[in-house]
Amino acid sequence: MKDFLFRIVCWGGTLVCLASHAVTEPATNAPAPDLRVILERALERGRQEDENDRAFKSAYGFAQSRILEYKNPGGELRKREEKNRVHDPAKFTADAAKAAEAKAKAQRQPVQRSDFPLTPETLARFEITFAGHDIVNGRPAWMLDLKPSKKKLPENSFKDRILARMAGRIWLDEADAALVKADLHLTRSLNVAGGLIGAVWKFNCALLRGRTPEGFWFTQQLDWHLEGREVILQRVIDCHEERTAVQKPETPAAAR
Repeated sequence: MKDFLFRIVCWGGTLVCLASHAVTEPATNAPAPDLRVILERALERGRQEDENDRAFKSAYGFAQSRILEYKNPGGELRKREEKNRVHDPAKFTADAAKAAEAKAKAQRQPVQRSDFPLTPETLARFEITFAGHDIVNGRPAWMLDLKPSKKKLPENSFKDRILARMAGRIWLDEADAALVKADLHLTRSLNVAGGLIGAVWKFNCALLRGRTPEGFWFTQQLDWHLEGREVILQRVIDCHEERTAVQKPETPAAAR
């Protein structure tokens, strides 16, 4: 069931945000740009995200925490899980990255962003409209609203079924065309194996990204709320993930 839940969370790991924690100022009065140009730049940026992640993890250390809370339908806390780890860039080598990826696959870890690439085929599943300009964390951003396409498109995979039910708003950095914010939700329920394995009838997810001085983008916060059913057990789950203390290791002083 966890794999199923995280499949909903991870649309490329890029299309969710936490609006309440973002520094958002009143929108600017700049004219509306050409939406086709914005999407072309976003697709080009999407092709650079894997390299961006590797460069960021190679250069920066950070602390990462994750809290999962399981509640009953009445909202009473039943279980709480907390995990913390520290990322050391000195240990992030190409071999280490490959080993971590292989371990994640072997342990059936949550779907990774590479499973949900931002492609023309993905964008074709949405009706996308320009919603205006905004300022996020001191940087100009475009706002785009997404809703499922009215076209009858085939749903040949689990990813297709998720995208057919997802709507919300994303923010793209005007200078880099990188995703900085998003706010998504399911528009209708989603069943697994016809509802025999599980179902989700409410899901909201949110992500906030930060930027280093060199231009590396990274996830600062990820939050999601889910209400659904696992076989016959009803579930309410809240998740909060956060990266803090993002900084480069100190360079040892030269010997005197």
